[in-house]
Amino acid sequence: MSGYRAGPLVGYELPAGTEPVATARAAEAAGVDFLVLPDRPAAPDDRPGPPAALITASWLATRTERIGLVIEMPPAYTEPYNLARMLASLDHVSGGRSGWLASSAPDPAADANHRRAGVDPAVNRAARTAEYLPLLRDLWDTWEDGAFTHDKATMQFVDGDRVHTLNHEGPLLRVAGPLNVIRPPQGHPLVLADAGDRGAAADADVLIGRSPGDDDRPWLWAARPDDVRRSGPDDADGAIGWLVRFDSAEECVAFTEAGLPTWTADWPAEQPFLLRERFGLSRPANRLAHCVGARTGRTR
Repeated sequence: MSGYRAGPLVGYELPAGTEPVATARAAEAAGVDFLVLPDRPAAPDDRPGPPAALITASWLATRTERIGLVIEMPPAYTEPYNLARMLASLDHVSGGRSGWLASSAPDPAADANHRRAGVDPAVNRAARTAEYLPLLRDLWDTWEDGAFTHDKATMQFVDGDRVHTLNHEGPLLRVAGPLNVIRPPQGHPLVLADAGDRGAAADADVLIGRSPGDDDRPWLWAARPDDVRRSGPDDADGAIGWLVRFDSAEECVAFTEAGLPTWTADWPAEQPFLLRERFGLSRPANRLAHCVGARTGRTR
C-alpha cells in the first residue's frame, strides 16, 4: 500500500432524484473523494429509478476533475467481459478515477427482468460473483503495459507476446479473452463490496460497513449524515472514512453546503488523483505478465 491521504475519506451514495452534474461538482468542491452511482435494473415501487450508472459516470467524468466515480452493476445481470470492458473504458475516460461496487445481494424484482430459458439470476448468485471478480482482474491484465509499441521503423505496432488470452472455463463462467480495451490507468479499477457480502467481499479492494477484523484491507463506515456529523473529521474508529447515504437529494445538498466545509478547510489542497491511491492502494502488478500465453495461438 502507498500512504493514505490526509484526513478521512468521504464518499457519497447518490440518492434518487439527484441532479448529477451540479451535485458532483458541489461535492468535488467540498472535498468529497468519490461518488457511488446506484443502478438497479428494475423499477422502484414509489419513485423513478436512477439513470444508468455507466452512462452517468461517463458523462460526469467529462464535467469533473478529481472526484472518483464508482458504479453499481450487479454481476447477476452482466457478463464479465462486458463489465470489464465498461469499467476499463470508464477508467480511461476519467483518467483513473473509476470504481465498481460489487454485490451479490438478492433482488427478486431485477431477477424477474433477466430470466430466460436455462438462466435464472437468482441461482448460484454468490458463487457467480466469487468467480466473476478475479475474472475481471484477469481480463484487465490481458494487455500488458507497453503492449502497443508503435514502432514505425519495424512496422510493429503491437507486441503480441504482451497480449494474453484466458480461455477461462470455470464452474459458471467461460471467457476466452483478450479484452478489446488496453489496461486501465489504475491497472485495476477500484472494487468495493459490503463486508457481509459472501460473494463479493473476498476479492474486493475496499470493504464497507464494519471492521474486517484482522483483514488489513481498507474499510469504510456506511453512515447517515447525522452519524458523520457526530463523529467528526478525525473519529472514523479505525475506518479509512465514510460512505454517506442520504434519504433525499435535498439532504445531500444540505450536507454538502453545511456539513463538509468545516472538515475540509484544513485538508491539503493536493490529494492523490487516482482513486486507488486515495485509498492507499498501489497500482497492481499484471497478473498475466509472467505467462507465456499470448494472442498468437498460445494460451494461459
